[in-house]
Amino acid sequence: MNLPVATSNDPNDPRNWSTAAKVTTYATICLFSFIANVNGSNFTVAIVPLVKHFHVTSTHATFLVAFNVLMFGLGNILWVPLMRVLGKRPVYLIALAVFVAANAWSTRATSWGSLLGGRMISGFGAAAADATVPSVVNDMFTVEHRGHCMMFFHFALASGIFLGPLINAWIVQLHGWRWSCGFIAITGGVIFLMALFLIRETQYNKERRTYEENEIPAARSYTGWLGLTVGYNNDKPLKRFLRTFWDILRMAVYPPVLWVGCLVGLFVGWTIVIQVTTSQTFTKPPYSWKLGYVGVFSLSGWIGVVLSFFFGGMLIDIIANRMRMRDPEHILRPEKRLIALIIPALLSPVGLIIYGQCVARQTSWVGPAFGFYSNTWITNDGLQEVTGTMAGIQWALLALAIPFYFLSVKILDLTSSYGPQKRLKESAVEGTK
Repeated sequence: MNLPVATSNDPNDPRNWSTAAKVTTYATICLFSFIANVNGSNFTVAIVPLVKHFHVTSTHATFLVAFNVLMFGLGNILWVPLMRVLGKRPVYLIALAVFVAANAWSTRATSWGSLLGGRMISGFGAAAADATVPSVVNDMFTVEHRGHCMMFFHFALASGIFLGPLINAWIVQLHGWRWSCGFIAITGGVIFLMALFLIRETQYNKERRTYEENEIPAARSYTGWLGLTVGYNNDKPLKRFLRTFWDILRMAVYPPVLWVGCLVGLFVGWTIVIQVTTSQTFTKPPYSWKLGYVGVFSLSGWIGVVLSFFFGGMLIDIIANRMRMRDPEHILRPEKRLIALIIPALLSPVGLIIYGQCVARQTSWVGPAFGFYSNTWITNDGLQEVTGTMAGIQWALLALAIPFYFLSVKILDLTSSYGPQKRLKESAVEGTK
């Protein structure tokens, strides 16, 4: 079902903010997203020194990455409902404070359990820089520009994933693994101070409408935006929190949400797996690299991030906007953007196969750098079979875009029959009466 997009002439509506207000708010949030993902990858290049320091197996050492990423995903089950009640500014400030404290704790951890706890809590704090951000984009930008604007967030997120190992590898090599947490704590502290003065509340709790000339609300002052209650929704806050929490759980079984979650999890998950195993592979013969150069290896992935800024953002907007011009009756048809998945379908699985083949045959680093890789599975079945299997799984998941594209109306009708979408549909029907 397609609903008309409401317009507003309220100067306090985030979509009517000045460019400077939008840029400073969004850029600061994207910086948080960047360092949050650097945090997620900070121990991917430190497996060997952690094994030696704590006398654990390499499998146990990877728990520091795995459980951090797990909390990074699960944390939003709480941050998103809290955001719906308190607003976005308080959530970002609280999350940044938790993030900085957890990384400071990690630098002083003396036991394996203490360090694992610090990494899990830092992942929880970092989670607020992930799933909440698309809502910020929706708050500030109209539908014609969201694809491109979302790419700034994805660029920050992916840069953290791929530049994080580079930064952390040199820090670990030169100063030890504790300072990889110390660097993140310091950087997070700087971003916290920036957030205090630059992140405005983007949550708009009013109905968007056009006011008469003499009814337009007065513009809020700069200091007025720095309050912590601007986005607070006092309409049954506990009920709103619990309902949002329950909605998230129910939305997880919507076919489009489940599919996208599996797709993103597969691609990001194998990126993390490669980073974890790369430090073990390339520090051994025949490569015998120092740890810092293993970090440089991750630049190959970042090059793809740079290229995707156009192909994953502006191209999607171009496709969607042209489709809307041809078919104005279906202005909000989201499946039109799926056409852009042709690009990762051609590149990613092939790259995975190239990586596995090149490392298995111990070719020059150029092959695996531009080509993906899990310890037990690889040991048992061999790198060639593992990467081939994962490439097949990627193609299978990407192929599901075809039925989602052609059956989108039926699928969306299905999702409108249960869960939060049913409630939105009923509210829309009531609003038209």
